[in-house]
Amino acid sequence: MGQTPTLLWRQSEPIVQAAWHRSGDAVFIANQQSIFALTIASAQPTVTPLTTFDRVYDMTILGKTLYVAAEKDGTRGLWSLQAE
Repeated sequence: MGQTPTLLWRQSEPIVQAAWHRSGDAVFIANQQSIFALTIASAQPTVTPLTTFDRVYDMTILGKTLYVAAEKDGTRGLWSLQAE
């Protein structure tokens, strides 16, 4: 509190959603077409691409599963992806 924020990752496309990994060492980030894991446990954050969609609408995490409201290959629905 009261400190200048630190930029962890920058991209030109808007972020749709972000959710903390249960370990607290990573953040899952969704943009309009992809899901990424941003590992923040070290001094140098690491970005790992996880999957892509035609369009991502929303994302959340419950336990070890990411749930993504998205469209892929013309099919709209709720998709699941194991976070570990």
